[in-house]
Amino acid sequence: MYGGCRWIIFLASASVLISIAQSQNISARTQCQPGEDVTFMLLTSHSLDKADPMSSVLTFNLSACLDGCVDDPRCLAINIQNSPNNDFCSYYHQVGRLSNETVTNEEDLPIYYLEKSCLKGACKRLFAFEMVSGKDLDVKADVVIRNISEKVCLESCLNRADAPCLSVTYDKAGRDCALRSKSRFTNPRDFKETAANIQYFDNNCKDELPAEPRYEMVAKNFATHFSDTDYVGISLSECARLCQESPDYPCRAFFFGHTVLGRFCGLMHLTAAAVANIPGGNFPVDGVNLYQPVPSTEPKSCPADKINFVLRGAQSLVLEPMASTPFAQPAICLDQCRSNPDCAAMTIDYSSAKCNYYSSYKAEDVTADGMVSLYTRTCIESSTAQCRRDWAFEKFEGQSLAVADKVLETFTSAQCMAACLEESRFQCKSFDYNTVSNECRMSRLDRYSVNLRLMDRRDFTLPSSQPEVSFYENNCFQEPSQFCYFDPVKGAEISVHDALVVERINTEEDCKRACQQQTGFNCRRYGFISNSMCILTHYTLATAPPDTVIRHESSSSFGEIVACYNVSVECGSTMTARIRANREYDGVIYARGKSDLTECGQVVKQKFQFELNLPLAMRNVESCNTVGDEEGEFRNTIVLQHNAHVVTALDQTFGLQCKYDLHAKEELTQLINVNASLARIPEATRDVIRYRVKLPQIRMQILAVDGNEITHAELGTELVVRIDMEDIEDVYGLSIRNMFATDGRHKNNMTLVDVQGCPAENLIRNFRQVNAKTLEARMEVFAFPDDNRIIVEAEVQTCRHRCKPVICPNGAESYGRRKRRDVDAEIDGEEQGVEETVARSTLRKTVTITSQKFTLPLTNDRSLKISVTGMQGMDSSGMICYLPHVLAILTVLWFLTETASVSITCFLKKRIDCFQEKLRNAEGVYNYGPFATYATVPRKVARVLVPSEAGSYGSSSC
Repeated sequence: MYGGCRWIIFLASASVLISIAQSQNISARTQCQPGEDVTFMLLTSHSLDKADPMSSVLTFNLSACLDGCVDDPRCLAINIQNSPNNDFCSYYHQVGRLSNETVTNEEDLPIYYLEKSCLKGACKRLFAFEMVSGKDLDVKADVVIRNISEKVCLESCLNRADAPCLSVTYDKAGRDCALRSKSRFTNPRDFKETAANIQYFDNNCKDELPAEPRYEMVAKNFATHFSDTDYVGISLSECARLCQESPDYPCRAFFFGHTVLGRFCGLMHLTAAAVANIPGGNFPVDGVNLYQPVPSTEPKSCPADKINFVLRGAQSLVLEPMASTPFAQPAICLDQCRSNPDCAAMTIDYSSAKCNYYSSYKAEDVTADGMVSLYTRTCIESSTAQCRRDWAFEKFEGQSLAVADKVLETFTSAQCMAACLEESRFQCKSFDYNTVSNECRMSRLDRYSVNLRLMDRRDFTLPSSQPEVSFYENNCFQEPSQFCYFDPVKGAEISVHDALVVERINTEEDCKRACQQQTGFNCRRYGFISNSMCILTHYTLATAPPDTVIRHESSSSFGEIVACYNVSVECGSTMTARIRANREYDGVIYARGKSDLTECGQVVKQKFQFELNLPLAMRNVESCNTVGDEEGEFRNTIVLQHNAHVVTALDQTFGLQCKYDLHAKEELTQLINVNASLARIPEATRDVIRYRVKLPQIRMQILAVDGNEITHAELGTELVVRIDMEDIEDVYGLSIRNMFATDGRHKNNMTLVDVQGCPAENLIRNFRQVNAKTLEARMEVFAFPDDNRIIVEAEVQTCRHRCKPVICPNGAESYGRRKRRDVDAEIDGEEQGVEETVARSTLRKTVTITSQKFTLPLTNDRSLKISVTGMQGMDSSGMICYLPHVLAILTVLWFLTETASVSITCFLKKRIDCFQEKLRNAEGVYNYGPFATYATVPRKVARVLVPSEAGSYGSSSC
């Protein structure tokens, strides 16, 4: 027993001695000599082969991983894997670089391998050198040292005093050491493949970075796995500052953007070019961009095609200008400033008719002035977009937009402008920029493109609670202006303008046309002066700076664009109408006379571009009222209707026409013609007034805004619906509920006032109490598509004593039916019986609607009769003759009529067959917009018509 104990003690002692020896061995390998410092050697895309780690931990950056190894004597090497699936750090108690046990990562995973080493002069950064095998810098070495070890070579670079040593090349076979003041980061094109025994080292203790850099975006929608330190929830400027001040490595690039983690910042010691050469190193991420530092030298000169201006309306500079010129046209003054490199800003003083030019300005030099427009010069450096307009953006300080479609961060507002111009997912029409957070919020909307129903919203742009936020509107895109609807404006002028036109301006229509044809800016308002002068501006009364609006009566004629459309037609196997709108269109589009939308129309929800396909005229097929004739000409009319139920003055009709040449054998021609199909209004009919009266007598009147009773109303104008009672004893009150509008044929109806007495449509306002016996509400004149009459029918409630108003959802009072809970609340006391209903009356009034724009009703079929029908899809080798149905009376007259009908039908059938054959073989159909243009289109495959037995081509007897 005693002997067994001795053996146990002996084995335990041996185990302890072995552990101590191993510990001493590890300590010997990691213990540095006097004057040496512990550091790391980095190899990118390498890993330690055939070795199990001591431990592994999750990590998100390089410094956190190294912290777990630098003070642990057992840790000699590290593998860091950073991939979409795993982010971890593995620690090893053996090294592999010197024993050739590291291997290139075959799976292309982004892996760092770091190995502990001791070097004299090593810095306090995370690693002293990064090694790349088999590559060298094709640049002459500053110093070559022969027959030395790798360690001595690296220490020679670290301790070089005569010049900064940025890189080292070591030849393992020849033991030669080359020191250079250049590196693969300063000369990326000179970094090339070489022999396998050559090892290249970047000195991480020295760098080539500028002392006070500025950062430029070098790659869009780009991220990399090789980030060394990651941050979440910081701004772009904070990310740049952390990169500039990084103590752990030379931060040569960083990527920043909005991700699922929020604002994400990743710092890198590699450049974009270096990462691009690593397989699997980078990947696309929408909204994340890569930035690199550049020297903060004097601003480089802006290329001529990048120079542009930012407009600041109703603002001036309290400085003496360096030069002034007489004011002629804003565009002329802007060109003079653009061509002068010393011009930093320009103002147009409309009161003195001068253009003033300034060499510099500061923010405190800007002041408000309703008679001046300020243009500040800017350089928009976009690689893919250019702005060839009078100015690029208009700035509104302290304003912000209510919506944003994309958010990113840029160092300057000019970079945000470039991002807006380069945006491809949507048309960027405006953005907000925050100078503190660098946030750039881009939107597909601006104040002019919002839906027509929202065009009067005052909260679309709001004063910002952050004074560092400014709102910018894009002027670099051309709004649709082919067909525009203008609204006359009286009683107000705008003191500034963007263009003055005097040539070929004889009428107000000439002035409208000049506005639509303007290319330097998006014209939205015109003023026709009596002396044949036309002034144009991009402002409207709703969007102009308040200081520029002058309220007074004028003999001049002014108008503002409400809506514009560009319409094009593609003529193929169908007629395809394509529409672009300057505002979000929210309504319906349909073929005239087919407002039920089942097959000939569609609902459009908040779109700037949309289309409608209309079939050609064919027998037994729904043709959507397309008209065709024997000459191959097809016509139709489409309707853009903003309200799905009724026609308003904002709606538009467009006539479409396609012509196909049925005579040609080898070509297909098309005629495209788009025009506003505006016809004369038919004679109006008399009103029909029918109503039922309960005591006291109640009547309904339809009045013009001047108070005169009317029986006809112009589409789009306002009228007044008045209901009053003759109550001599003054014991009754009245209220309205359930008001409807129907057409004259009782086919369509719409609720105007609901059961509570509140407006159900924005076409009518709340009923207000003119006096105790009279109620009034203003209503916009509309029409139903199927009739030119509207019948207004209202249920009027007669109350004993008086009727109480109801509070509607819009917050206003309306004298409709009182809410039940209000009645219950006042059922006792002196209020009892206040709203005792004693009678209900139904009143009707008929109004005939006229229009200078539309032919009402829109279902008038007189111009839509189909004169000939095609038979699409029939086999051209045979012949099918259509015999019309007639009365079955066998007479000589019937025989002659039927014979003539058969002959004509067969003749037309051959023409249509030829036309259908060319449609099937046509190579393509081109869209030539609104101009009547013929285009020859070659056939895809030449086909030969085979003669029939009768010797004719494609003919047949009936």
